[in-house]
Amino acid sequence: MIARATVYHSLWFDFKYYAATFKPSCVKESNDPNNESVKEFEDKFANYMGCDYATAFPLARTALFFTLKSQNFAPGTEIIMPPITIKPMLDIVIALGLKPVFVDLEPDTFCFDPSLLSQAITEKTKAIFITYLFGLAPSTSTLVQICRDNNLFIIEDFSQALNATHENRKLGSFGDVGIYSSSVTKTLDTYGGGLAVTDDSALADYLRTASRELPSPPLSEIRKKMRTCLIWNFAMRRIPFTLAVSPLLTVIGRLSPTVAAKLMGARVNLKRDIELPDTYFQRYLPIQATAGSELLKTVECNDQRRIQNAEELRVAIAKGKWPTSAELENAKCVYWQCIVFVNEKDAFVKIMKKAGFDTGSTNLTLLSALDFYPECKSNCENATKVKHNAMFLPANPRVTKRAVRKLATLLSSDGSK
Repeated sequence: MIARATVYHSLWFDFKYYAATFKPSCVKESNDPNNESVKEFEDKFANYMGCDYATAFPLARTALFFTLKSQNFAPGTEIIMPPITIKPMLDIVIALGLKPVFVDLEPDTFCFDPSLLSQAITEKTKAIFITYLFGLAPSTSTLVQICRDNNLFIIEDFSQALNATHENRKLGSFGDVGIYSSSVTKTLDTYGGGLAVTDDSALADYLRTASRELPSPPLSEIRKKMRTCLIWNFAMRRIPFTLAVSPLLTVIGRLSPTVAAKLMGARVNLKRDIELPDTYFQRYLPIQATAGSELLKTVECNDQRRIQNAEELRVAIAKGKWPTSAELENAKCVYWQCIVFVNEKDAFVKIMKKAGFDTGSTNLTLLSALDFYPECKSNCENATKVKHNAMFLPANPRVTKRAVRKLATLLSSDGSK
């Protein structure tokens, strides 16, 4: 069995950094809000993105919180949001007294439909949160122009699209602020964390001051994240996934589908959060920055291998007449996940599993359909289809050429049947 996701570093890397958290120097550095390791990583990431400044936060949602707070929007100000992302992004907007407005996605780029976006903008709309899903690159310049014409503050979430471009410019560098989540299974993982990039010096000063004033978390928190990452890193490798993880998930899935989904990273038992957790407001640690600086050198190599796998699969997808995502002219997709649309999800999962391939739909939340936020509910048909019918195909760098060819042969059959 081949897992659809992976961790983008070695097991040795996890062991090395976990052991480093017990060194006295690590304890000392963690209590220093102005540690040079963090500043160096921020500068490297800003340069990597082609931006002037970067600021590290404990989570991408924290970066969003302080980015929105910096604008001093009046209560009730409308913020255009994607219908699919993690729920904490919605919680942040609501906690700041702002009003989320969902705009449906294009069915083939999984980003805002430009015509619907234009219709959604009112006098109360002051900002937009653009999210790029699955490593795909939409016509970002078109979206940004609509926003500029309406004087909107633009925030881009490029967590799944690091190194994707449109018109030779990296996604995340078009707007006022770009936000990246460096969590497990991302192409740049720093054991959690979020990075905000911008070219605005005054905004960068505000964000960096906010970041440095956050309290230092106990090292036990980062060790917990590292242990979780280590477990995922081992579990998603071919031998343990085949011999233990996949069979165990099958058994658990029959007994409790909810528990099985949670083990695979799904957000279950969601509820309305009245207060934001304290863990959102803890400092990004130097050891995370050191790991990030080391891994930044490997991102493009892993991208190249994953893109090659995805492109071979996309040829087979087209041959089999399966619906999938689009690749626009003047755009470069990085295919954090390779997507195919299916009508019978359960039947597709069984066929894929029999052939030795893990598949599934996104664990991100369909925010526009949450019953416990009735004031925000919106009918987003394309987003609903993406949530329930867009299936991930294994294309990560650990998938062998032989496995890719086998999967391509499977996909070459007519998907309309």
